[in-house]
Amino acid sequence: ALYFGIKASKAKGGIMVTASHNPPEWNGLKICDSKAGLMGMGLGLEKIKEIVEQGKFKLVGNGKVIDSKHLLEEYADFLLSKVDISKGTRVVLDPGGGSSAVLARKLFERAGCEVYVINEEIDPYFRARSPDPDPDNLEELKEEVLKREAVLGIAFDGDGDRSVFVDDRGRGIQGDVALAVYVRHYLKGKEGAKVVYEVSCTKAIEDVTREMGGKLVMCRVGHAFLMDLMLKEKALLGGEISSHFYFGDAGIYSDGLFAGLRMLEVISKEGRLSSLVDGLPKYFSTPIITVFVPDEVKFKLVKEAGLVVKEKGLKTLEIDGVRAYTKEGWFLIRASNTKPEIKIRAESTSEEGLKNLFGEVTKVIKEAASKLGVKVEAPKWRYKKT
Repeated sequence: ALYFGIKASKAKGGIMVTASHNPPEWNGLKICDSKAGLMGMGLGLEKIKEIVEQGKFKLVGNGKVIDSKHLLEEYADFLLSKVDISKGTRVVLDPGGGSSAVLARKLFERAGCEVYVINEEIDPYFRARSPDPDPDNLEELKEEVLKREAVLGIAFDGDGDRSVFVDDRGRGIQGDVALAVYVRHYLKGKEGAKVVYEVSCTKAIEDVTREMGGKLVMCRVGHAFLMDLMLKEKALLGGEISSHFYFGDAGIYSDGLFAGLRMLEVISKEGRLSSLVDGLPKYFSTPIITVFVPDEVKFKLVKEAGLVVKEKGLKTLEIDGVRAYTKEGWFLIRASNTKPEIKIRAESTSEEGLKNLFGEVTKVIKEAASKLGVKVEAPKWRYKKT
């Protein structure tokens, strides 16, 4: 809604008070420019930081306050104008006590859906569930989807810019897998259309995009960077494993409500989400695995890991950390931008290959830490057959 409001009112920028999925005692600001693009470090936020630190504020004249009460209704109208959903489609929504509860039920009812909602009451303490929805939990939503025989369950994060899906069989769907579903539908008849995805995403996105005649643009992790690339590349679709989704054809980016409407549109046209997911290229992946590494060490460790990987003669990409390719698949080692952690993910075409890749990435981290003379806890992960 913030991005829409900036464009609709032709504002110079916009600010949202949010700490997204952080604990309730946290707070922060999401700052946008006049194009509704997010301002992150390297994307204009560093200039604001410099002004604040130096205290060099320039008076640019008086502004004005605009009554924006009408914007929410206009926003809903705009979203609904961009989708075509079969009437009576049964959906379960889970705002999780977050801000999307303000509009979610009304919006999906206006779309003609049969709507069921759990955790609808706004709760700044997020007592019903974590404001950071994870496909591997969401048990209440999964049970409700099966109970209601719904075609889709949608869990929104705390500030409503992400949506995690549960299919008609009660399975949580990872964000990168959902992006592959979008790609197969929305790239039909659009050869050459671009898809932006981040470095930790499944290879299924690459397979499906090439199958549909699209072009791939890989990006570093972080929705400010992905949104910036979406605009620069004039991409049709974009997405992250974290379930941020971007729709260039509609000019709507990182909007959980719209992503949910769009997934219902896909289901209306293509059939059950479970079948669409099962029809994607099959890979075996770890989740995002986190390992504590102090802030002053994490970037050095990832850089050293890149050198270790190159010494082994592996092909690498260094868009964000190091993504290394072997005969069995790929693995990623990158530093978190916000926490004292490194992030790891691996993917293979087989269960055995995935186990081997995890063993390989563990060795790389151990060797890199040894060369730096630091101690780092070994990554923890156990394969679960699905």
